[in-house]
Amino acid sequence: MHAIKRLMSQQFSNAFAALCVACTALTGFLSCLSAFASTPPPITSAVTAFAHVCVLPMDTNRVLHDQTVLVEGGKIAAMGSSVSVPTDATVIDGHGSACLSPGLADMHIHTDTIEDMKLFLANGVTTVLNMGHASEGFMDHLRPAINSGALPGPHVYVGLLVDGSAQFDNLFVTTPAEARAIVDIAKANGYDFIKVYNDLSPACFQAIIEEGKRQHVPIIGHGVTRVGLEKQLAMGQIMVAHTEEFLYTVFSHPDLSAPNPAIVDPTPPHPADIPRVIAFLNRDRAFVTADLNTYATIARQWGKPDVLRSIMQLPELRYLSPVRTAECCSSRAPTRRAFQAWCRAFRCTRTWIDSKRRV
Repeated sequence: MHAIKRLMSQQFSNAFAALCVACTALTGFLSCLSAFASTPPPITSAVTAFAHVCVLPMDTNRVLHDQTVLVEGGKIAAMGSSVSVPTDATVIDGHGSACLSPGLADMHIHTDTIEDMKLFLANGVTTVLNMGHASEGFMDHLRPAINSGALPGPHVYVGLLVDGSAQFDNLFVTTPAEARAIVDIAKANGYDFIKVYNDLSPACFQAIIEEGKRQHVPIIGHGVTRVGLEKQLAMGQIMVAHTEEFLYTVFSHPDLSAPNPAIVDPTPPHPADIPRVIAFLNRDRAFVTADLNTYATIARQWGKPDVLRSIMQLPELRYLSPVRTAECCSSRAPTRRAFQAWCRAFRCTRTWIDSKRRV
């Protein structure tokens, strides 16, 4: 049980990952704060009226102008152009230009500060999926305070990342007994999910799936190199964390005898192969967090100091915390092998998407 001891001794400091189910219904409305000319009044009554706002209903590509939206008890009670506003309602006037839209969900984050949580909320993000590196302080104190409404921020779902080796500096298990114990620990500590990682053995993956079903802890995450996504989803994994995982474990066949079988040179799939993947995703009712924008950004600047410097001059980067800025500008560079693997996989992912559009 060395992995369990390692987990306890490090107090979960390097082992956290988080993800939530992709079909979470987002019914709360949030005003686009930057569109208001002044700070909205504090909400003091049971009913809040967003008056003279442009509503983006998200059902079709349209905007509903000059709408009034009544919110009562945290739910939308009425909406329209001629809605009567109760005299005791708190009124937030959009002046005909501010927009109101359904809450957004960021389904792949790696941040755990209160400053970033406030920033998410201010930009209309009401649900986030933390996929890794959440601190114990965030898990034990900040997240519960945010989810209870005591502190501002989006609703946060979390999962525990579990790998099969120390190769990527993750929490790892090497036996089915350890794998089952990890699910028990995650459940006891309030995690919503188990996030599986690349190097799990088939036996450990199966144990996690079985114990997750028994304890009602859903399994999400990467493609496990020695199992493959098609089999993982058939066994019960409900979500894939990145689109490119299909390149690693569906469209390519890594050499398992290699020192690092998780990093391979994936071959772009033929368009004729893609319908089979769509079919088993539909069969297993699985979800995919695409994460293509993040992947494109990494490939664009990783290992290219000039490009990184230009990105760091963008005006929106003023919202980045000093700690994150220092991390981005660190002199630590990725290894050439890792960088080349990322770029190869990115090019293949783009080829995959372009092929799908042609099909």
